[in-house]
Amino acid sequence: MSLVLVVDKGGMPKDWVNFEAATCYYARKKVIWQLGEKMKTMLGGHNQHGEQSRIDISCIIGVSGPLLGDKFYNTQTVFADRMTLYARDQHLCAYCGGEFSTSQLTIDHVYPKSRGGSNHWSNCVTACRTCNHRRTSLGAFLYYSRVHRSHCRRCRQS
Repeated sequence: MSLVLVVDKGGMPKDWVNFEAATCYYARKKVIWQLGEKMKTMLGGHNQHGEQSRIDISCIIGVSGPLLGDKFYNTQTVFADRMTLYARDQHLCAYCGGEFSTSQLTIDHVYPKSRGGSNHWSNCVTACRTCNHRRTSLGAFLYYSRVHRSHCRRCRQS
């Protein structure tokens, strides 16, 4: 398993983290510099122009402020960090790819809570109100493959 070295702004090594944790530093705009080769590109949703969001992860990242710890990654509630989730997903709906303002976005559980899904940040994505309400308790894959294609144009225009 490849890990990313996290150092403070003075260059002092602080932690080794996986790609998902490194992505959180980038999404929260805590990375102030990076060194070394690009290890991985994390891909997100598509916007209305068909452009996919991406974050390039370098092997060494310098971060500002306090480090994100196990408490942040293992928390069972993301609602206090709604803006962090929106930033992680770059304000793009995971289903239609549209870019929306904060007031038009919701948090959607990929594996629905009604079916045992958790509030863990890795089970949550940003979704526009239309997609989230149409999805109801269908799983993300079922929704996208069965329902989404029929309303995609209306979703992007609303």
